Amino acid sequence: MKQVKWKEPASFIRARKRALGHGLNHWRQLILFLSVAVGLALIFGVALAIGYYRRGFKGGSPLPVWLWPAIVFGVAFAIAYVIPWISSLTVAQIAVSPSGVYRTSRESGVLVFEHWPWDAIATCRIDRAPFSLSAHDGLRLNLHNGDMIFIGLNEKVDVDRLREVLRATDKLTAPRA
Repeated sequence: MKQVKWKEPASFIRARKRALGHGLNHWRQLILFLSVAVGLALIFGVALAIGYYRRGFKGGSPLPVWLWPAIVFGVAFAIAYVIPWISSLTVAQIAVSPSGVYRTSRESGVLVFEHWPWDAIATCRIDRAPFSLSAHDGLRLNLHNGDMIFIGLNEKVDVDRLREVLRATDKLTAPRA
């Protein structure tokens, strides 16, 4: 029996994170933006005060005055909004094999390798995503410890071949009507 591989769609991952309350929401992003901006403003302010105390401003500032707030707010915006947005575009690699289900993803700049052996999985089924913002089907894994893992399927997955692999493990159940 061969394994089935696919890439979990980024839109599915974002919908799952929103539904579970993981990751950055608008309030957390705003707090991060303000924290970074205030921190940078304090650093620049202290550096400016130390520079003035030591040498004064005889030659004037080497940078235009408008550039300091642009740097502060630009860096804060990049950290709070741009970097998380770029990170949310990444997909996860999924493999269903005779030894279990594997998921390799990038979470906040760290590679995360997850493996669920068939001994740890009570049942599994191919079902509609329970997240309102996702139009993808998913592979639902119900673990013996009570946890439920939901992995998104993309449009290129050979669902019949995936069902064949799942039937061979005797873990496949029918989807709810």
